[in-house]
Amino acid sequence: MPQPPPWDALLTSLHSPQPERDTLQEHVAWLEALQARREAAERSHAPHTDDLHLLFTSGARRCALSTAWICAVLRAPLLTPIPGAPERLLGLLAFQGAPLPVFRTDDDTARGVVLILGHPEPAFGWWISSVEQIVQTQTLDDHDVERLSGPALLQDPRFRLELTARTP
Repeated sequence: MPQPPPWDALLTSLHSPQPERDTLQEHVAWLEALQARREAAERSHAPHTDDLHLLFTSGARRCALSTAWICAVLRAPLLTPIPGAPERLLGLLAFQGAPLPVFRTDDDTARGVVLILGHPEPAFGWWISSVEQIVQTQTLDDHDVERLSGPALLQDPRFRLELTARTP
């Protein structure tokens, strides 16, 4: 693949009324280089998701979790109950075209917000009481919260089901 020209030459050629280009491949390479530069600039100005934590409550617990482990936050979604399921499994949620189990870890389900957790793909939903705010990691010490680990939550047995075959 040809090397992109210097940025000044690229910008001049893009703004000229009839840019002279040797080949279609060179034109594509210039546009790809410009797109990559734009994306790099956007990433450098946006905070990294590991630097942000969501503060929320689950029953009486006040918690913080890195936003890197949160795929979505949904307000009181419609769940499909599963007959005979453990009480901690509230039901299934249709999320991005697939069924996703939604669990609770306390008895406070009056309000209802569901955190869709997983990295990089959604793994399960956690029914929590409320969402407070998003804060930067360095300010977590200013809040009285329980810091949760994304990898530990994904392995937590409260969010797992053991499937067993039933015999009639």
